[in-house]
Amino acid sequence: MGKTLFSYSLFEPKSLFSEKRSHDKHNTALRYWYNLPLIPAINNILFPNSETRLYVSKSIWENPLSEVISSLVEQFESFKVVSREDNYNTIEPTFWRFEPIFDKAYETVFTRDIDSLPSKEEFLISSYFLSNPNHSIQTIRSHPNHVFPITIMLAGLSGFKPNKISFLEGKSYKQFCETYISDEYGSDQKALINFFTMDKDYIRSQFLDCRINKMAKLPKPLIDCKELVYDKKFEKSFQIYHATELIKWLEKNIAWSGEPIDIRGLPMSDFLQLNYPEIKILLSSLSLCSNKIRDFYFFKNENLYS
Repeated sequence: MGKTLFSYSLFEPKSLFSEKRSHDKHNTALRYWYNLPLIPAINNILFPNSETRLYVSKSIWENPLSEVISSLVEQFESFKVVSREDNYNTIEPTFWRFEPIFDKAYETVFTRDIDSLPSKEEFLISSYFLSNPNHSIQTIRSHPNHVFPITIMLAGLSGFKPNKISFLEGKSYKQFCETYISDEYGSDQKALINFFTMDKDYIRSQFLDCRINKMAKLPKPLIDCKELVYDKKFEKSFQIYHATELIKWLEKNIAWSGEPIDIRGLPMSDFLQLNYPEIKILLSSLSLCSNKIRDFYFFKNENLYS
């Protein structure tokens, strides 16, 4: 499959856009921290040998919770953090996670949201995309709201095979930002749609629209492209035989792909009981953190750190 990267952005929000996030019951600045410790571990368990990259604003290091990031970097070889000095008004830092698409250093790049964790369905669909040479761009639609033109591509649920995307030749991340970056809510998705779906002939054969009809029956693709419907037939035909215990945990705790969640407390405690080397690394990482960090993640049982 080649090297795979999961790319995220984390920054101190200057606006929460509450009026536009009716789907998010955790719409506070803290939501970006709730699931962060689990992300490197989950990505490595589901996708062995993958890497996770977190782009952060310089202001993140002023947040006391940033201690957990430093600890994760020390313990997970596959987890890298890139600090950015860029000034921003609102959501411009969401563009940072797109940078690896243009670097072409990875065979596959998945852009994801820091306030969500993968669902079982997302894992299987992403695995299908990785293993299928006929598609070089992917997006996942999983929510009843994913029926409008602005959801042709989801910024936190898309995948790319940069070296197979012909129109990336000669294009740079800097040029991409100069053309599309904006402080308007949703500008990251608009940028992806405008840039990656402009070649209609290419998209017709190489773009894979994946829809999960778990929350609601979603319509066919919003553009002329290939499609994959996650249903029982697909689940039976495309099976993965590793990470079975983690997949059971995801089924229990993640309702839909891209769902903003707070995984702290009992779900996180259950996760830490799973028997994977990556979880032992996570426990080691958390054991190095202060009581303030442990309290934030509701760790009361000292046995978790033994």
